[in-house]
Amino acid sequence: MPSLFHLLTLTVLGALCVYGAGHLEQPQLSSTKTLSKTARLECVASGITISKMSVYWYQERPGEAMQHLLHILSNNTVRRESDVTLGKFEADKKPETSTSTLTIHNVQEQDAATYYCALWEAHSSRH
Repeated sequence: MPSLFHLLTLTVLGALCVYGAGHLEQPQLSSTKTLSKTARLECVASGITISKMSVYWYQERPGEAMQHLLHILSNNTVRRESDVTLGKFEADKKPETSTSTLTIHNVQEQDAATYYCALWEAHSSRH
């Protein structure tokens, strides 16, 4: 008897919110995964130093508003939205490759969405 695998397609797009000439690239624009597996989506920055940036990850399900999932501050502290299930989404930032990776654990049908990464350079307002 053939087994039925549910496959989900996850898409990643990037946005750059910085001053200057940098940009984001997504080496893999979509990822198809079997239910309950782990998905990893990458965002690669060029022309900027990612170690000094905050990286934001968003999810947009079809027909729904975009939702902020989490972000990584320039000091590598990860902050999640209160309504995001702990352990479902993880993100890291690798300055040596100017890459941020969003990891989605235990992929389920409701995870089929477009995922956006964005970079933000915070400027100090100290006088």
